[in-house]
Amino acid sequence: MDKKLFSKEAYEWLGCSPGYDLQYQIWDGKYRFGNEDLSQWFQRVSGGNMKIADLIQQRKFIFGGRTLANRGIQNSGSFSNCYSIGYVGDTLPEILKANTDIALTFCAHGGQGLSLSNIRPAGSLIKGKYTTDGIVPFMRMFNTTTETISQGGSRKGALMMSLSVWHPEIETFISIKSDKNEINKANLSVEIDDNFMKAVEKGVTNINCVFEYENDEFRYSVNPVELFHKICQNARDHAEPGILFTNRLRNYNLMEKVEGYQIETTNPCGEQPLPKHGACNLCSINLSEYVLNPFTSEACIDFDSLSEDIGHIVTSMDDIVSENMMRHALPEQRMMAERYRNIGIGIMGLADMFVKLGVRYGDDKSLRWTELVMSFITREAILSSAALANSRGTFPGYDPLMLESEFAKTVLTEGDIHYIRNCGLRNSTFISVAPTGSVGTMFNIGTGVEPFFRLEYVRTTKSLGGKEKEHRERPRIIQEYLKHIGKEDIDIMDLPEYFVSSDMIDYHQRIKLQAILQKYTDTGISSTINLPKGTSVETIYELYMLAWKEGLKGVTVYVDGSRDGILTENGNTPKGKRTKVHAKPRPKKIDAEYYPVRVKGENFGVIMGYLDDEPYEIFAIRPDKVYPQHFGTVTKVKKRVYKFESDKMVVDNMVDPNTVSDSEGNTSLLVSAMLRHEMPVEFIADVVRKTSDSIVSYSSSLAKILDKHAKPRVLKNKCPDCGGDLIREGGCTHCSMCEYAKCGD
Repeated sequence: MDKKLFSKEAYEWLGCSPGYDLQYQIWDGKYRFGNEDLSQWFQRVSGGNMKIADLIQQRKFIFGGRTLANRGIQNSGSFSNCYSIGYVGDTLPEILKANTDIALTFCAHGGQGLSLSNIRPAGSLIKGKYTTDGIVPFMRMFNTTTETISQGGSRKGALMMSLSVWHPEIETFISIKSDKNEINKANLSVEIDDNFMKAVEKGVTNINCVFEYENDEFRYSVNPVELFHKICQNARDHAEPGILFTNRLRNYNLMEKVEGYQIETTNPCGEQPLPKHGACNLCSINLSEYVLNPFTSEACIDFDSLSEDIGHIVTSMDDIVSENMMRHALPEQRMMAERYRNIGIGIMGLADMFVKLGVRYGDDKSLRWTELVMSFITREAILSSAALANSRGTFPGYDPLMLESEFAKTVLTEGDIHYIRNCGLRNSTFISVAPTGSVGTMFNIGTGVEPFFRLEYVRTTKSLGGKEKEHRERPRIIQEYLKHIGKEDIDIMDLPEYFVSSDMIDYHQRIKLQAILQKYTDTGISSTINLPKGTSVETIYELYMLAWKEGLKGVTVYVDGSRDGILTENGNTPKGKRTKVHAKPRPKKIDAEYYPVRVKGENFGVIMGYLDDEPYEIFAIRPDKVYPQHFGTVTKVKKRVYKFESDKMVVDNMVDPNTVSDSEGNTSLLVSAMLRHEMPVEFIADVVRKTSDSIVSYSSSLAKILDKHAKPRVLKNKCPDCGGDLIREGGCTHCSMCEYAKCGD
């Protein structure tokens, strides 16, 4: 590809200066299409809406990253950043489908969230014959998929996995990332309800629980006090898991009383609590640009302009919902988008707004300004959607019960509610505060609702190829202040006291401010509370308790030094020893072996490709006749298309995977992904075997083929004859002490 032409206009629009071009790099590398100039870019991302183009040019408003990257480009991905699979089912076909859905959503540029809470725990029975290994193998599978699948080649997938605090494997879940090599491509959050928090508050140390599954049950006990302490300790030491307070998360919204809209979990960053297969488009208002008379005693918010602009923004976001309808990866996502028409208007530049108002982030004045601005934005957005419903109609899932929700009664007046009863609403959700990491940095303003990390800092960025680059910067607001006072430079220590960074703000102030934001946010807020090195577990405990009592939907903490950071004060970013999992490069041609398989009277063929004498990929085919087991080669013809050749047969146009049916195709996709990433063959065989409890199934036959390549291992069960260790080897099980042996299943 030809090198992109430099755009002087974009460089100047972003306020870049020589040597400080990260802002331009983000625009050029993430959001610019080809060699389009700045005016063409405004035209494309605004969809030809001149008012929206003008707001973007004034830096007052910006769409979410996926809209900026994909709008107006044929055969590109979705405009939606946010998706959620919700609860993953407890059967292996459901789990495999979830894995496929994740991969397809990543390919369409979307992030995914899922809950593991309904999956039966380790040690529970499968059809009364086997015991399951629980959630961890599937966590690893989802993690591998996230590592494997790029979002349209532009970036890696983004995944959130959550688990109920009442799940029997919760202790494993909360501690798994203490090993830096485990689940390193997904965020983890614990789903905590009010009953658990009340038990912790009361000092309860034992609750007997039952996990029900498939006409059976798993009995266990929970020590809330001890478990909560472990959650706090892992959050302090490893910055995960985060917490989702589910009563507030699932109920505090306009859809609270609407049947059929059940929120299950969130998208990867937590700003979008969503129902199963829910989707949402994002945008952000830059509050910094709505301050009149900045840095003076007359500084105030331009509410007239803000009101007018919100009306245009809501209309534009509704246009995005329609325009994006056929870009969703899954039909279920399209159905949910059509029925509920979710939009997510967020804010950024909150910290900059405070500075321009002469207010210190977190003090009482900042809390009052936050309530004034956020309540205004939310109410205006809802009323704009009501006005839009007059001309375009309500969203199909609209129900007047929305107006009886706690959220509606909190943010709307009686007059507002009467108006909406007559008009309806065009959209089901409105406010969503995303982290705005890239677009906020592109504008060089405070991202999302975060305070400035530091007033001078080094940012480390990493390309898709893994190359790191460091950028030393100051927030743009300092340069604006210097221009106001007529100076070229200033020592950080000489800035007014309302210039503060995250290390200067007490966590109580952060939570109080976020609670106000949450009061007027019907979806969620992505925000991380930064804490100094040496923070105690007791402090984390108190922080979480305060967050719950203040009505936050979730909370995430980061203790300095607990894991690799993007931002550092001096550029000494800890590198860690995290092992990256990459598939071995595939030569054009590799050796392969053909296995005949007969399932329920039908003939199948399994072609296994080998790399370095180890299983590397799987293809499932329907042969034209029965061929014996034999060797050949598999040649990659083009992307995802392969050819098998031997002295007995030739198979052209094999697709990776060759979808014989949904079941065989999904199983082949799963096996190939795990083999290419060098997961143990014996583990893969066990996972595939559990796809069906029938000994006459494609999955069972494939598992037997994989068993031939599995390394010997000691099983958990003991020999039924002598009690010795049972060893699984080559598809058979034998005792290490006596002559007991059994082959097959």
